[in-house]
Amino acid sequence: QGQGQSQGQSQGQGGAPAAMPWGPVSLASSEPNGDAEPQVAVMPRIVKLLQRSSDAAKRRWDEFCDANAPQNKGMAVRDPRRLPAELLESFLFEIPVSGWADAVEHATALLPELAERWEAFSTGADASGTDLDEPRPLVEFLCEALATHEQVADAIAIAALAIEPAQEEVEEKEEMEEKETEEKEVGERPDKENES
Repeated sequence: QGQGQSQGQSQGQGGAPAAMPWGPVSLASSEPNGDAEPQVAVMPRIVKLLQRSSDAAKRRWDEFCDANAPQNKGMAVRDPRRLPAELLESFLFEIPVSGWADAVEHATALLPELAERWEAFSTGADASGTDLDEPRPLVEFLCEALATHEQVADAIAIAALAIEPAQEEVEEKEEMEEKETEEKEVGERPDKENES
């Protein structure tokens, strides 16, 4: 029982210790509050999981690095293990919140103990006025969960699916443009045949 009360952790529902103290601290803070360190340590892994889960996520990461990452020999560094935590955090927060919400839902359904931790986590968020419709708290929860539960990797992969609709829209637009071009070409052919 005494474990959960160390370093500012509060009591959750029914006297159970809250899994994570709540605070507005950045995952990449230089002065972590005790639980930011494991979160920062798993961020590169989360980026890798997202890349492996979806071609769209891989493309988004590559584009993000090309625009934001430091250069090495004229090429953007794309290995998340070699990039600052602030940059990884920035990328993770660009992923639509719907993806992170789906990942949290999957993780808590997969592991009942995480459902209890999420309840305490979200209660702490409500008490501090933190908006759970933003990616930050969801990513924080998933980082901490992945640090202690390997099965959460499958849930994190689900977040990559939120990137897919944007990519599908681009592909659909390209297909429609190709069809229009083909229709124009086909529409011009009968006129030429009639002339001969």
